[in-house]
Amino acid sequence: MTIETKGPYSPVGPDFKRLTLADAPPDAGENEARVKQFLADGHFVAVYINQDLGHPDLGLRKYWAGGNGFTVPTPEQMPRCLPDTPTTINWRYWLEGVILPEAPAVKDSTLDRMEAEATPEQ
Repeated sequence: MTIETKGPYSPVGPDFKRLTLADAPPDAGENEARVKQFLADGHFVAVYINQDLGHPDLGLRKYWAGGNGFTVPTPEQMPRCLPDTPTTINWRYWLEGVILPEAPAVKDSTLDRMEAEATPEQ
């Protein structure tokens, strides 16, 4: 058995494009809320875009969440082409990039202590 390494459903690997919400904004409403919730929960979101020049939905984006507990646990394993589902045929949707969750802010306790000591009490 041969494993396909460059076909449409092969993993994208480490060369995936990193996007932000500003790069690939979801439509306002349910999609936007779901994408933001996935990112807030620490998951990544793959962005697929319709690239079929003859299709009326050219440029339409679809979003697929991944991460711990999902079918695809890492961004590198996202397929290049959005897989079909029982209700949709997705061959025209190709990976545009992946939106990674923001890293939580880390406070430097030493810096915080120095700032507190430098600020005179009122």
